[in-house]
Amino acid sequence: MPSSNADSQRTIDAESPSPWVLQLLDKLALIGELQAKAGPMRFAKTISSDELEAFESQYQLRLPEDYREFLLYVGNGGCGPDGGIAPLGDWGLTWTNAKQPTRQGEVPPRASLLRPFPLESAWFVAEEPRPFAPDCSPHDGCLELCDLGGYYSFLVVNGAHRGEVWLDYSAALEATFAPVASSFSEWFESQWLDQCLVSYLSREIQNALSSIQLAPSSKKKRGNRDREAKQHQRVKHCRYHEDILRWRHCFVIEAGRPFSLIHRAWLELYLAYTTDCDTKAEYGAFDAICEQAPAFGVNEKLLTPLLQLRHSTAFA
Repeated sequence: MPSSNADSQRTIDAESPSPWVLQLLDKLALIGELQAKAGPMRFAKTISSDELEAFESQYQLRLPEDYREFLLYVGNGGCGPDGGIAPLGDWGLTWTNAKQPTRQGEVPPRASLLRPFPLESAWFVAEEPRPFAPDCSPHDGCLELCDLGGYYSFLVVNGAHRGEVWLDYSAALEATFAPVASSFSEWFESQWLDQCLVSYLSREIQNALSSIQLAPSSKKKRGNRDREAKQHQRVKHCRYHEDILRWRHCFVIEAGRPFSLIHRAWLELYLAYTTDCDTKAEYGAFDAICEQAPAFGVNEKLLTPLLQLRHSTAFA
């Protein structure tokens, strides 16, 4: 996972993208290959260093480094969480909310990048007093990332929370402003792109393991060993074997995301099957994950194909 303080020490050199953005580009290229029918993820044209510096000079700020690199090397908007990322620009949103009616004679101000982001922590909109002055906006010091139809994801670029991604859910019943990621890189890569990558690699793992011819373990015969050895080699040398090994750390089990457990279970079964060790202990990680499934709300039917493979002769 990228550092939550991704902008701490890096500086941008148009000729020298950082390791983080090179890794990001590698993931995007692989996803483009894995989803060949749909085509690569599409992004708007990148911006130049001169354009970026002109924007920063106009608003007297420096954008967080991970977001700067995204604009320079990936694109000025395009594919991303919540329907896609907006291009760089002055948001200038005028915020009003029925739970915080405008006071008599008060004119809601437009958000300004020149003023710092005023919130110190998550804010339930109905709470009084408002945590910002009448001549300020809760979107001050922020850039729009996504418009979810009245709900917004935004990047703080001015103020104490610079670099964080927040969600404006004030139009919903919950009516809150709250942080959702400690950095742009966490929000884009760890919370979204890695999930896309895991989904596609999990599909490749399932396709590879589906080539195994199942037979009950009780009927194992010595003559089956040659066939099983050939199956093992075919799976081990599946097209994306090296990619699966390289990005295995992205298969993270997260509460509230049952499929993250299923994807991890497929990964552990694949790793156990492709190892050169014949001991059953290699399946310990897979078995432990399956035991956690009820606590994560995973439907038992989703585990059936994995458990059939686990208890076949090939895995015994």
